[in-house]
Amino acid sequence: RKLRLDCRLNIAACCIKLQDSSTAKEACDLVLKQMPENTKALYRRAQAQMQQRDFVEACKDLRRLLDIDPTIQEARRLWEKAVKQRKDVDQQQKKALKYDAMCRKILDDRSDKFTLDNAPTFHDDPEYHQGRPVCESMKLGKEQLEG
Repeated sequence: RKLRLDCRLNIAACCIKLQDSSTAKEACDLVLKQMPENTKALYRRAQAQMQQRDFVEACKDLRRLLDIDPTIQEARRLWEKAVKQRKDVDQQQKKALKYDAMCRKILDDRSDKFTLDNAPTFHDDPEYHQGRPVCESMKLGKEQLEG
């Protein structure tokens, strides 16, 4: 049993080196099923999760590892790195959401920022829209239906 756990931990270490994070994570999961507080398995699973850019789960595993043994400096360094990268990703997502919301407001025809000049056009079908903004073509279509 101990030999099997050691082999799985070695498989995880090799897979991490080979950038095969999903197999490394699976090997660590098998070890953690039998020994939930195995610090090597928690550390290596966190490394695999970092490779997968799953910083939330990596932080959870590293926090759990540091609760078990706070003297492991490598785990503390990796935890600090995971927290920083998680914050960076969160900031990027917030910026993307703000930009998306701003674009939606500009392109919303109910907005005071909306003009026919900044309306989206379809360039792949110039005959249908004849180079006009989509909203103008839609208005023409409505008028033709009503008329």
